[in-house]
Amino acid sequence: MTLAALSSVLALAACEPKQVNNATTTDPIFATIESARELDRSGNLQGADSAYQSLLASSANTTDSARIATSYVSLLIRKGALDEALFYIDKAFPANSADPKDLLRRYSYRFSVYMDKHRCDSIRMELNNLFNLVENHGPLQLSMEDLIHNRTVIDSLCGTPDTLVVDQ
Repeated sequence: MTLAALSSVLALAACEPKQVNNATTTDPIFATIESARELDRSGNLQGADSAYQSLLASSANTTDSARIATSYVSLLIRKGALDEALFYIDKAFPANSADPKDLLRRYSYRFSVYMDKHRCDSIRMELNNLFNLVENHGPLQLSMEDLIHNRTVIDSLCGTPDTLVVDQ
């Protein structure tokens, strides 16, 4: 499995943002998010960034803010804005959430950000969080076998834990 495929598998485990709150295509926030995504897909990163910023400002502290933030993360990753992407992930899915699915989304999104930047120690930390989550709450959308396979891929990327490549 390639790194891109691994990152995609974990992103799928995190769920599409529109699935987080069961949005429908008639939902005005969903339509606006789709408009921002279309700007992004067309290569207009500045326009997409502005659209997401406007959405976030108008939806601060609402249930829609998690959907918007998780949609915005993919753009931030492509722009190389690691810290900002992590901020929005953490805002959408707090570490103290009692919902295992929200924690799965948090760790999976964070894992994807770190994979994109090849931040080995951070990748291992999020993978360990996923192991603990699956161990304590059952497979959710990832099985222990999936995670063991992912650890093998990470070992090939970053070296085994005793030869760990430290984040630059």
